[in-house]
Amino acid sequence: MNDDKQDTIHVTRDLVARKAKVSSATVSRVFNCPSAVSEPMRQAVLDAARDLGYRPNKAAGALRRNGTGTIALVEFVKPPRRYYWGALKCFDWFFASAMRGVQQALAYSTWHFSVETAHDEKELLEISRRCDGIVSYDVDTLQEAEMLDSMPVPYVLAHHIGTSPEFQSYLYVGTDNRFGGKMQGRWLVEQGCRRPVYVTGWRDFVDSHAQRYKGFMESIIESGANPLVLDIEVGSVGAVPSVLKRIADLCRSGEVDSIAAVNDMTLYEILFGLRAAGIQTPSRELPAAGYDATPYYRFLPGPLASIDIDPQQVYCEATKLLVRKLSGEKVSSLICPPKLQVQSETSIVFV
Repeated sequence: MNDDKQDTIHVTRDLVARKAKVSSATVSRVFNCPSAVSEPMRQAVLDAARDLGYRPNKAAGALRRNGTGTIALVEFVKPPRRYYWGALKCFDWFFASAMRGVQQALAYSTWHFSVETAHDEKELLEISRRCDGIVSYDVDTLQEAEMLDSMPVPYVLAHHIGTSPEFQSYLYVGTDNRFGGKMQGRWLVEQGCRRPVYVTGWRDFVDSHAQRYKGFMESIIESGANPLVLDIEVGSVGAVPSVLKRIADLCRSGEVDSIAAVNDMTLYEILFGLRAAGIQTPSRELPAAGYDATPYYRFLPGPLASIDIDPQQVYCEATKLLVRKLSGEKVSSLICPPKLQVQSETSIVFV
């Protein structure tokens, strides 16, 4: 057996400490209570651990904490409703990205994580007995938040709840949908558009849709532009076809000069429908702006923009916040600002 392989097999916390030029106790804190260590020192330890192939002993960490050593990512099964984006199969990629965020936060730690599903309070209580803390997946009703608040373990809510007043007393990591809507509208204005058509729906009970609409309208109206808003039953079969002919007529007559929608899937259905009708968009004459930065936008030409709420970052930060809370630190809710992604011709530009 060569020396390099032997070092990898027998690497210890002390070896990591020597390579990072810190104490063994500091290495332990990085993996058990990372917020107690400065960012430069924490990064030095993580770099040394990666170089040496060191992974902390998760079982030993759980014993030291006298707990299960597990953080649970919990998804609630939503009751039947007129619209819920998470029920659309085309958004499965979003859940995978959220899980990757949790995994990223816990990769170099002594914590395990599990993925759980809860139908009701009884199931949630059973999950809470198998973990030390919960990161919720898209809690969007007060009933869900109140159930979590009654559990015997700490929790962090995520992700659409960021600006909703009724959730301000809870611990959360959210996204600012209103700001995302403003970026969406501002980008169209920067393209010289003054007559956009904006397709949305369910604003009366889907807060994220209401916030995106408010932000979009603020930036458009501030510029002196004159938007046309179409409300449809977003996500429902036949909703987009019901307005497609009207949008096509507006494009042909020049009454609108750009297209935007409350989410990418609605936008793409519009764009493909218009292309089938012989109207080329996205194009310089008809730029388009969506929301969610789904992976599918890469198949369309520019100019095309979408708002990325970065679920991996949101759930990574939510998990880090929970770990800090579990270590006894006083923590506060935070907002991860969305980002504008632009597809210009065939290249992607991050703004």
